[in-house]
Amino acid sequence: MKGRVRECEDEFEQNHELVLLKRLEVEQLEKQAGVKAPVIRPNVEVRVSSSAYYRAIKGDLVDEMVGSNLTKMQCTLPVRRLCDGYYLFGTKKVYLKVNKQSLLVRQQGGY
Repeated sequence: MKGRVRECEDEFEQNHELVLLKRLEVEQLEKQAGVKAPVIRPNVEVRVSSSAYYRAIKGDLVDEMVGSNLTKMQCTLPVRRLCDGYYLFGTKKVYLKVNKQSLLVRQQGGY
């Protein structure tokens, strides 16, 4: 039970940080497009901690490599592990596997 609560808290924190990033991105795009005057928020700092990135399941080689690559690239795209090797990247379902120390992604019949 405590593990599930911790997972939910982590997911909430990740989603909150993603919302902050998206708000900042929207404000920057609005400023560039001249659609709306920029909102000035004094003393507000958008910070992305390492928890905003994917957290891998320890002991699962594919999952650890996915987590390491996403964190290295500072990717905040929502990624969900569905089951062994299957992941949801945003709305795209993909299959991943490890071959000779490399992470391979299955795409349209090939890797």
